[in-house]
Amino acid sequence: MLKLPLTLAIAAAFSLPTAHAVPLTVVAPSSSLRTMSGPSAPEIDRAIKALDAGNLDAAEAAFRAAVKLDPNAPGGYIGLAEVAAQRNQPAQVEGWLKKALEVDPNGVQTLRVWGRYQYQRGQYAEAEATFKKAVAAAPDDVDARMNLGEVQLRGLKNPKAAEATFRAAIGKSPGNVEARLALAAALAAQGRTDDAVAAFERYRASVGG
Repeated sequence: MLKLPLTLAIAAAFSLPTAHAVPLTVVAPSSSLRTMSGPSAPEIDRAIKALDAGNLDAAEAAFRAAVKLDPNAPGGYIGLAEVAAQRNQPAQVEGWLKKALEVDPNGVQTLRVWGRYQYQRGQYAEAEATFKKAVAAAPDDVDARMNLGEVQLRGLKNPKAAEATFRAAIGKSPGNVEARLALAAALAAQGRTDDAVAAFERYRASVGG
């Protein structure tokens, strides 16, 4: 009697955007930008505060100052892409992101931002390739693996590949409940209801549910 509600719970959990799904008007969550370090970090912090306040002009000025301080760092360019996205300037978004990739071609945060942008545009195969590159660049980065699994499950409709990706994420972080929920969703998408329920039960047990 428990299988139906548990299966529905799994489906409901994955009918909503995950923590890694990004609204279409945003290319770079502030959490990504806050990981940027170096001489431009103070200007990036200032720009993030301006973004949070909805002051795009001040944010743009601070991100441009960050680029001047450290032209070989990706943060300023990613921030300028964010400003362009919020202004609905798609050509500028892509231009700034490509500049970030030019200076930081193997940076996991830069690759994740670029992959999310491709995902938003429906370029699922390209996004998968980008996230695979991010995983190769930082094998212990669970977020990169979650991004990869999401595009495989939701974009490419390849739940078998997503299952392998989510299992690898759990291998890196056994206590990651999001990865365990994602695995349950990938199993359910394959019609493996019993396996999905078992995975979901393990998730419930892990959080004391």
